[in-house]
Amino acid sequence: MNKSKYEEQNAEKRANLEKLRQFRDLMDEMGTKLNSMADQMDQMKSGTESVADMLATWKSVAQCISLGSLGLLKYTENSSDLYPEPLLRLRLEGDEKEVEQEEVEEEND
Repeated sequence: MNKSKYEEQNAEKRANLEKLRQFRDLMDEMGTKLNSMADQMDQMKSGTESVADMLATWKSVAQCISLGSLGLLKYTENSSDLYPEPLLRLRLEGDEKEVEQEEVEEEND
């Protein structure tokens, strides 16, 4: 009887050991997933900072457009050319050729 009692205790201990191993494996897996989540949170944090910077830039752009549109207030309702005041004038590659052609046409007139 003692032998079967020891075998029963041994089997119970082995079952507990197996459960502890499964628990350890689950804890290792959970630790790995938590580390992965921490990395993803860091990426999200840097992403939200980028979005905040972009939104701040767009706020400035909207303010500039608003300032450019203030010039429209001086026109009457019958004015045909209702465009915002240009904020910047940049020459593009194609613009130089057009300007030269316009200058030649003006000289010929």
